[in-house]
Parts: sequence; C-alpha cells; structure tokens
Amino acid sequence: MKVGIYLIVLCIVVLLLANCKERSSEVQINLLPGKYCFNEGNSNDSLFLFENRSYTHKFFLSETEIYKSKGSWRFDSLTNKISFYDFIFYNEMGPINESGGVWNSKIHITKEGEIRLIYSRENGIYYFKR
Repeated sequence: MKVGIYLIVLCIVVLLLANCKERSSEVQINLLPGKYCFNEGNSNDSLFLFENRSYTHKFFLSETEIYKSKGSWRFDSLTNKISFYDFIFYNEMGPINESGGVWNSKIHITKEGEIRLIYSRENGIYYFKR
C-alpha cells in the first residue's frame, strides 16, 4: 500500500516538473518585436515586427529592386502562433500573392534561445530573430 502511494506521489511530482519545463518555453509577447531573417536560399528576405503590432516585410530582389509590404500581426499565446495580416509572399519573380493574405506561423524557441517563425517545419525553413 505504501509503495502505491509513493508511486502516485512520484508521478505527480514528475508531471509537475514536466509542466514547469513546458511553461519556460512559452513565448513572451514582448520578445517578438525585432528583425527576422529568412534562413533559406537568400538573406534578402526580412521581417520587421514592431511593438504596436505592425510589421514590414522586405524582399531585396537586387540592389535597385526592393519589394516591401506592411500589415499587422497578432499573437496567440495558447497555441504559440503568430498571424500576419495582408502578408505578401515573394520570390525571384516578385510578389506571389499581390493582394496579400493571412500567414499563420508557429513560433519555436531553440534551446539556445533563438526565436524562429516557422515557414515550413518539414523543410526546416524559418525566419530567425537577429
């Protein structure tokens, strides 16, 4: 009987410790504003998140040709996701969706503390905070 009680107490302690570890990896909204760079292919794709919940997205096609869009962002602390409104995707040909749309991104914090906005988890593509 005593062994059963000790096992239950041990399970509760382990669950509490696991829950504390999970909470420490939660995203703090005040850490989100800043400059983010794309990790794939080119470093010419940047996002600038501002404290007033607006953003600027810049894509440098060349030194003279720069695409720029603006919009707002919203953070969902329950899911650790960020939504960008009026977001335009770019590639070497220019804008892909000229009218803009909503881009929902999962936020990941690495063990080293780097904040990443996930573009494609399967392909390891993301924006990282500088």
